[in-house]
Amino acid sequence: MRLIELAQQVGARARQAAERGHPTFAVPELSDVATWIAGTSPDADIRAAAAAWESTGASYHALVRLAARAAITLDTRWPPSPSHYRAKAEGELEPMLALWPGVLLLPTHAPLSPWELMELRAFPVHPLGLTDRLAWTDGKLAAPSEFFFHDLDHARFKVRRDLEIEGVAIPDPYQGGTTLDHATGRHRLIMGQAVHDDWARLWDRARARYTTARALNDRAGRLAPGSLRSAVELLLFEMLHEKSCPLEPSVLARELDGDVHLAKLRWKAAVGFFPGGTAPAVVDALVDARALLRAWLT
Repeated sequence: MRLIELAQQVGARARQAAERGHPTFAVPELSDVATWIAGTSPDADIRAAAAAWESTGASYHALVRLAARAAITLDTRWPPSPSHYRAKAEGELEPMLALWPGVLLLPTHAPLSPWELMELRAFPVHPLGLTDRLAWTDGKLAAPSEFFFHDLDHARFKVRRDLEIEGVAIPDPYQGGTTLDHATGRHRLIMGQAVHDDWARLWDRARARYTTARALNDRAGRLAPGSLRSAVELLLFEMLHEKSCPLEPSVLARELDGDVHLAKLRWKAAVGFFPGGTAPAVVDALVDARALLRAWLT
């Protein structure tokens, strides 16, 4: 099952369970994730918990917590390295879990394409990547826990941007270019402030947002393969995934008014941020890509 269909199916069941006052809900569709954890984690307790997960209720909350524990233990296969994303985002896991059914986290060991990530942005569902090897993470290879919590870091900013549309303002954890509060020595966390009285509205918006995503995908797919098409897809990915923009035409059109995303992509190309690099011709085509996207969105 594609993650898009899974997100919709699991989301509907989550809302039903919450309406009935249940503390969690079952996600048997994610049994492959539990099987993967049971077969890869070096920790015997985690392997046992993963093996028993489905027979003990297939709990959503239990699986996400288990996935986080597994990602951390998988780091032991490599020499210790400084924690960046885990240090910043691990403390957001429980606050994010508390936001269900309005916001869901879906651990997955399957690689996702850029378009899958962009289309999934239509839903209040956020993938958390699991891997048992070093994985490319923002310009370099990183340990499994960094890959996992890097996705959680993305998720919290997507929630923050979605709530902006709802009129709920959450302070940016970045102050002076860092999330680290030098007064406390701790990273600033924001999901505890994600309070909304009608989380169902995020799901209500999902259908129109997914229609927008599909329309953009279809139009990009009609372009001839080459630098312009790649630049369109790269610019969309930067806005929707990297910068967490909601899939709202008015928001995206406004984001395209300035040069900030183009400047950031030029910098990323220069430092080798994306795996395989970014061809100079694609970077040169970004201005034309912006004009084309503006025309599609207005």
